[in-house]
Amino acid sequence: MSLFQQQPLQNQEVYLKNIENISKFSGLFSSESAAPFLVSRATENIFEKSLGAKNMGRDDTAIDAILDNVGVGIKTFLHGKGHTLQKVAEFNKDSSKYRNLSKEKMILKISELRNERLQFALDNYNTDHLIYHCITRQTNGIINFYESPMDFINIEEISNIKQTQNSISFQDDLNEYNFNLTKSTLFKRFPFKNNDYLVASINVTMFKDPFSILNNLLNKYQYTDDSSLDLTNTIIENDYIILPLYSYSKSTGKFIAEKSGLNQWNANGRKRHPNEIYIPVSRKIHDKFPAFFPNRDTPFSLQLPNGETLVAKISQSGDKALMSNPNKALGKWLLRDILHLPENELLTYSKLSDLGIDSVRIEKKSGTDYLIDFCETGTYDIFAIENSL
Repeated sequence: MSLFQQQPLQNQEVYLKNIENISKFSGLFSSESAAPFLVSRATENIFEKSLGAKNMGRDDTAIDAILDNVGVGIKTFLHGKGHTLQKVAEFNKDSSKYRNLSKEKMILKISELRNERLQFALDNYNTDHLIYHCITRQTNGIINFYESPMDFINIEEISNIKQTQNSISFQDDLNEYNFNLTKSTLFKRFPFKNNDYLVASINVTMFKDPFSILNNLLNKYQYTDDSSLDLTNTIIENDYIILPLYSYSKSTGKFIAEKSGLNQWNANGRKRHPNEIYIPVSRKIHDKFPAFFPNRDTPFSLQLPNGETLVAKISQSGDKALMSNPNKALGKWLLRDILHLPENELLTYSKLSDLGIDSVRIEKKSGTDYLIDFCETGTYDIFAIENSL
């Protein structure tokens, strides 16, 4: 039985009804298409609200939601003939790692990067396995829902590598792939021609004049502008900051210091535990967000993406270190459980880059409760610009 079919029947019905209702308004977004139109972010939100999933819909992870400890990639696309190629990963920021390789070595590198990111999703969120939840749309108004495995690429079984001017196609023993050279994008073929993975189906009749329907609905309930709404119980968005996991110099660019930060275990002086690390917190962060963290050495809870909670604190001279207590707990999670780095091996920026991450998001839930999660490469750069750091 599929993950979707394992959910309470009422939740399934609510989910399908929400998809049907939003599809009826397709004319708001696409007046020429005969097929229902769905915005990907909307489907992710509906999946979360209707089925009680945790929404992971960000660009820095391979999955969009977690439901019953299963990582779910949510995709919506036109059904076509039932075996279309769809984008599953982008590698723009990794192009220097494969740009000048032969087609065979290039596909090998892309496959390794893809598998590392899938393993990261399993490890970081402690999920049992990964699947795709696909919503396909047809010109007759039918919307089908499929579940299929989110497979690792079987590197030992890669075959039939063929290159054209703009792409390289290949396959393993389970799936067909195509790597677009121009956009550095990996596509996978979804085999839904025979409905082998079908879990549900609905038939949508789209509104001919959705604008009138929407206007009548708003007029009926007399919605007003936000200034007159009662915001007494409104939840304000949680505060957050982005911390880079790297250092930077004009001569070398981004790098991981060999004797501090994530490699603090390698520092001179006393003998240190191999898991002893800290996440650097710059003076710029403290100056810009002076009330974000508690005072130095004041303990607070730091919840990991897998749900576990560490005791953490800001420490060291200049409040430059985000550490756990015991100190080795943070390193065990980051270096061993997530990055699978052998003890006494230096962490390099290249290792982070392979996974498509180089910073963390720290979210403040209350004065003593915080969350941490990884961010895709370049996230801190944008955060620094937006906050004039």
